[in-house]
Amino acid sequence: MNSEKISVLLIKYDMTEKSGGDRVAANLSNELSRYFNVHLVSINGKGEEPYFNVNPSVIYVPLLKGHERIRKTLLSGSRALKKYVAQNKIDVIMSIGGNVNFFMWYACRKAKIKKVFCEHINLLSALQSRSDTPMRIIGAKTADKIVTLTEKDREKYIEHFKLSLDSVMSIANWLDDDLLAKSEGVKYDINSKKLVTVGRLNHVKGFDYLVEVANKVLTRHSDWSWDIWGDGEDYEKIRQSIKDFGLENRLFLKGTTNDMYSLYKNYAVYIMTSRLEGLPMVLLEAKANCIPVVSFDCPTGPSELINNGVDGYIIKDFDTEKMAEKICELIEDDEKRANFSSHTKDNLHKYQKDTIVNQWVSLVEELTKDR
Repeated sequence: MNSEKISVLLIKYDMTEKSGGDRVAANLSNELSRYFNVHLVSINGKGEEPYFNVNPSVIYVPLLKGHERIRKTLLSGSRALKKYVAQNKIDVIMSIGGNVNFFMWYACRKAKIKKVFCEHINLLSALQSRSDTPMRIIGAKTADKIVTLTEKDREKYIEHFKLSLDSVMSIANWLDDDLLAKSEGVKYDINSKKLVTVGRLNHVKGFDYLVEVANKVLTRHSDWSWDIWGDGEDYEKIRQSIKDFGLENRLFLKGTTNDMYSLYKNYAVYIMTSRLEGLPMVLLEAKANCIPVVSFDCPTGPSELINNGVDGYIIKDFDTEKMAEKICELIEDDEKRANFSSHTKDNLHKYQKDTIVNQWVSLVEELTKDR
């Protein structure tokens, strides 16, 4: 192997946004910079600071001014990235999210650079979008390695694109160490009579199902309440649905908070009604705070995070009757809730930062072993 330090470049479309993908790109760049020369390139946002903290050890480069949509920057952004890659002896390039796969492919044409497509959501969700589908095809057909968030999505990629087993691997996102430190010593409150859900108020998160479930549960247990934390485009629709069911005094839209993690300890059960997910970190955060979880078995993530019947329940999509039944079962059985709570941390070691970062380091070293 060449004795020079390996150079890794991560691409994100716009690092000035407050998105989960931007957070992942910043955090992964910061951690990989402990081992490699790391460049973090944002196609947009020239002259602006990234939303999330990027360590000084990372070379951060925004290429284009403004915040144009992808179709307006495909050519200019691809050319700018190709020029940057040619000037900086890059060994491995990673697209963080499928929407930058074309830029990665164009920049690496005829260059001996290993390409890694890092899926940030899941294939099923991406294939429902006319704009996302071509980018996934490009990534699947041109990347040297595809990294998914879950094993289930890894299997979907292999099946859908007829890929070899070793061309796709799964690496989860990690739980931040500072968040895990906050939850150390947290005791489950067996006296809590509050349910909780956190997420953007939109169609994908399934809040229409949630209100239906809440009506069944809270009608049966009028001394319990349910808090929804988040905001989004469906706020008014959900508020009206809550009103239509007469649940205004028991099902609450709480808005947003900058410290949700510290609030989990106030709740008895976490509920998720999403239609689609990537790897739902809210489930891990709830479990880190000893909260049993109940979720639909949506693609992808819940079935890999929840040990069904041990630390929570996985419900067949989208059986609101069964979900309400299982929530009521937990409400009515303090001993079972306490027992579930005692097991919520059983598998969290798999999502610790050092464990996940080591997987990324091993991948880079494997891809560059013959350079």
